[in-house]
Amino acid sequence: MLSKIRDPKVGGAIAGVIILIAVANAVMFATKTEEPAGLPAVTDGWFYRESTKEILLQDLDAPPSDAVRAYVYTCGECKKEDERFIGYLKRMKSDNSGSEVKLKDDEAWIPYKINDLENEAALELMAVHKRHDCAGGKLVRCRPGRF
Repeated sequence: MLSKIRDPKVGGAIAGVIILIAVANAVMFATKTEEPAGLPAVTDGWFYRESTKEILLQDLDAPPSDAVRAYVYTCGECKKEDERFIGYLKRMKSDNSGSEVKLKDDEAWIPYKINDLENEAALELMAVHKRHDCAGGKLVRCRPGRF
């Protein structure tokens, strides 16, 4: 048996299989999409129902049809409901050509496309840290499942 391994063809085949396994493992590890250790995958999101003025925590795959995405922040602890507030709202445009954003109490929606760095109105609206000082504390975005 040992003499077969010394055969260059057999040795090359074994080396090739080992390399193939190593490359396959590297590809699987590099494309892994799980959250870092200790953080659950984000499956829920905040939504805001404008008709009732309530904040909802819903599955992102089954959002409520009568609510829009809400980006929720706090200057304290996300666990404390009375310390959370809506930084801004976001929804898809009716023609699915992008998103629209607005402050909770505004009437008008502002068109927004991801990476549209020239849309100063939308970017300013989404700069929550500029509107909330937190009195020396730290502004934190409350991500469902992370507090």
